[in-house]
Amino acid sequence: MDWSLHLSLCLLLLGTSIISTTIDKAYIVQLPIQSTVFVLCLLGVALITLGRKSSYLRPQAYESLPLDDRDLSQSSRSSSPAPRKLPERHTLSNRQLRALFMFTIVGLVVRLDISRRIFQQVQCAQSNIEVLILPPLAGYDFWRHKRWIKIVEESEPDESAYEALVRRLRGSRFRYVVSALILSYASLQIALIASGTRSTYICLTAEARMIHSLQWVGLALDYLIFIAVNELIGKHSCGDSNGRINRSISILGWILVITAITIFMACLVTFILKPDNGAWFISFPKPYLASLIKYTIMLIATVLSACHLLQRVGALELTTITVATYTLVIGITYMWRNSYPFPSIPSGAAFLSIFLIMVAMTTFSAARTVESRYRNHVLLPSWFHTLIMFGVLSGLIISLRASKRAAYHPIDLLIFQAKAQHEDWAKQASVSQTLEEAIIEYRRRYRKNPPPGFDDWYNFAISRSSAVIDDYDQIHNDLLPFWAMNPSDIRELTWQITSNPWNEIFAINIRNGKAEVNPSVIPTHRWMLLGVASMINQFAQYLPDMDLAFNINDESRVAVPYEELQQLRSKGKKAAETSVEEEEEENPWKVVTRSASKFSQGRNQTWKPIGQEITDTVFSDHSFHDTFSKYARESCPPNSRARKEYRWDVGQLCTTCAHPHSLGQFLQNWTLAASPCHQPDLASLHGFFTSPAAFKTTQKLVPVFSQSKVGSYNDILYPSAWNYLDKVKYAPTDAHPDRAYFDKQNTLFWRGATSEGVSIDGTWRGMVRQRLVHLANNLTSSDLIPLLILSSSHHGKLSYHSIPGPALQRLFSTDIHLADHIARCRATDCQAEASELGLVPAIDFQDHWNYRYLFDLDGAGFSGRFLPFLRSNSIPFKSALFREWYDARVTAWWHFVPQDVRLQGVHSTLAYFAGVEGSARLDGGGAERDVSLGAHVKEGEMIAEAGREWANKALRKEDMEVYFFRLLLEWGRLTDDLRDQIGFH
Repeated sequence: MDWSLHLSLCLLLLGTSIISTTIDKAYIVQLPIQSTVFVLCLLGVALITLGRKSSYLRPQAYESLPLDDRDLSQSSRSSSPAPRKLPERHTLSNRQLRALFMFTIVGLVVRLDISRRIFQQVQCAQSNIEVLILPPLAGYDFWRHKRWIKIVEESEPDESAYEALVRRLRGSRFRYVVSALILSYASLQIALIASGTRSTYICLTAEARMIHSLQWVGLALDYLIFIAVNELIGKHSCGDSNGRINRSISILGWILVITAITIFMACLVTFILKPDNGAWFISFPKPYLASLIKYTIMLIATVLSACHLLQRVGALELTTITVATYTLVIGITYMWRNSYPFPSIPSGAAFLSIFLIMVAMTTFSAARTVESRYRNHVLLPSWFHTLIMFGVLSGLIISLRASKRAAYHPIDLLIFQAKAQHEDWAKQASVSQTLEEAIIEYRRRYRKNPPPGFDDWYNFAISRSSAVIDDYDQIHNDLLPFWAMNPSDIRELTWQITSNPWNEIFAINIRNGKAEVNPSVIPTHRWMLLGVASMINQFAQYLPDMDLAFNINDESRVAVPYEELQQLRSKGKKAAETSVEEEEEENPWKVVTRSASKFSQGRNQTWKPIGQEITDTVFSDHSFHDTFSKYARESCPPNSRARKEYRWDVGQLCTTCAHPHSLGQFLQNWTLAASPCHQPDLASLHGFFTSPAAFKTTQKLVPVFSQSKVGSYNDILYPSAWNYLDKVKYAPTDAHPDRAYFDKQNTLFWRGATSEGVSIDGTWRGMVRQRLVHLANNLTSSDLIPLLILSSSHHGKLSYHSIPGPALQRLFSTDIHLADHIARCRATDCQAEASELGLVPAIDFQDHWNYRYLFDLDGAGFSGRFLPFLRSNSIPFKSALFREWYDARVTAWWHFVPQDVRLQGVHSTLAYFAGVEGSARLDGGGAERDVSLGAHVKEGEMIAEAGREWANKALRKEDMEVYFFRLLLEWGRLTDDLRDQIGFH
């Protein structure tokens, strides 16, 4: 048994399978140039070393048919003759070898630069056109070796027409060209299916044309490089000597090493001449090195196996094996992972393509088997063909399971569940009817005594007709880690972060029952802290003396690494519950009577005066830079996808990232959707993660009060002064009436600015606001958007169909535009945004009430429009990563319509509420077909009414005061030196 052949084939199949299914999330791609230099260098060294090991290359090598054996014939009834020695082919001269050597190096450098340019605009790239390399390789094989060769097999007297066709095909000079064409077509179709739904990441038309041209140039270079390598390493260029074969392997190794050195020197020169532009070359994120080592080992094993197989079976068969394996693996994996109606998988096309792979591989194998009767030719082991057939059979079965039809509309179920969820939450949020019941319920929920002044808070809440008495889990979760810190440390940190103006964190001082803004606050944001102080002064008489640190920026500020935060939360939980556990054994439902009911005396003396400026800081400035890698990622569990994956292909919708919080195309779990931990693709899909305008943050737990925060951050949430002061207000007038839902324009409306982040080097293409405007106005016929509509072939069923962008713009009424001017951009990005997205004049805010559907989006932080939208007779469509103090109170699909930040479900959601009626080309077909789905006006009106009623009941200014009062009572206890001994009784 030829163990080297079996081992090489196993390693090739295993490496191809692993790389093809994991490379789209591998950190090695995060730094493509560094990875290229490292991998090429080590791979080259490995080939040079391999070239010195003759035992690995000693077995019989691939031989081409001689040009002078024009016709080979054999009776099909006779036994196969023994292979005969073939005349030696002409070897390439040293001059030709040197030319091929130089061409290969130059070609590799150019090809890698083309790949780098494509990678930078990967959202514009065509899917997997690399599989089209097979037909030209088959043509090369035909022209180089087989154009004069025809194998003649005598016909059987009783052979059928099918058997005659097979006999002629496998004996034809074009036998490999035919199988290569079939395999390429099938592979391209599978690759298109496996590429999935395109994301909403913006690709400009001019960029698309350039990237497509580069892809075809790169494919041509791939072909030429492959041929050059084949001529260098193949035995037909090196004679029969093992020494010459070893030398060809070494030459290939030197090609890779020299290519790596060339790229490294170019980058080094860039770094020397332009240090600011070249600093990236010496930066290595933490997970990158592990990924680099892992994939380098896999790539070296795979390429060495490929080199060995190249000598044994030839370039054409090697490429056929690789393409067939790659296609089956990505096709089966994609269909298995996405066996739901969304994303839609064309089962007929998938079935046919996999069947054609079987036809191509069977034809290719039959031709090789017949040819081996006339020449020394290595045949692949039978287990390989069995494995391919098993893969084909599996693919055929899985493709038949794929369904794009749904028996009911998911939004119907989501609304039903949301109504029940809200009713359950509202019921448990106000269980208590008396102060004593509220105390008991507090202890049951939070395992500690209420803070001093709880009776004052309770009376205040009752006087404000608060709909929420018991559920303040947001406060509990925000403050729990601080129980692990000493009160004196919390006070010291408050003084430190508010005494340095650079931190952009300023203080409100509460003394003798009155809240005042510290004089150090900068004038531009004084209004904000004045509004906060005004809110506090509604109940300040009940608060102890203390200082509060408020973040004046929109962005979140505190991102404690996950491992450290878990320790703090665990320690904090033990500290907070200690006083209850001892008493609970004797009196589990009563208050701890030994606790003091008031805060400590002389608290004013424990707070250092804020006034003298300092320069020390725990914050780092990462404005205008990627914040996901260092902060969001580190705040997630070690086994989370955000920690383990790097989603570099922004052009493909990451359906597996959205699946945990989605039901098909629609967002199901609003709370989970805020977490970046299962969504590594968010790194390029929100301005806060790509390039925030003001991002001074710390990974140390510090007491910062913020208006909003992203899911994994640790700021303390409080009600925003923006809403409390009515900076934007629901105030319809006779000139701007808020008509009944049914009387409004059936239009999805949004106006806004590019305030989400600062666009640098094209990062605006991934920001949510820009993507929404582009999705509404700039789609082309090549943009196919999935839409859930009535199925034309199954009465009463719904199915997903891909519809061209221009048809969508005809079918739906949207009015979504950027207003006034492009803000927060650098250099050419400003002009690029304005040119692509356009601008319209600003409007009066009260004009919003003309429309049924109002889109609400994050800006640099939370959106201040949501509460006014909620109070209107319209439906808010809300897409957000930032969460606010009231998030637990509002229920997605009952008070508002949630939208994923990927925006993949916008049109299907609008179709549900607004209805759709018309015609369009479906799924890339030629003829137009009916597009229909009835409008769910009743459901829309129900959500608009439920949201408006709840906002007027639980999201009023009075509710902001009640929440803030409770928060500051808890904070007062946390910062008290006797916090373990005090509590309400």
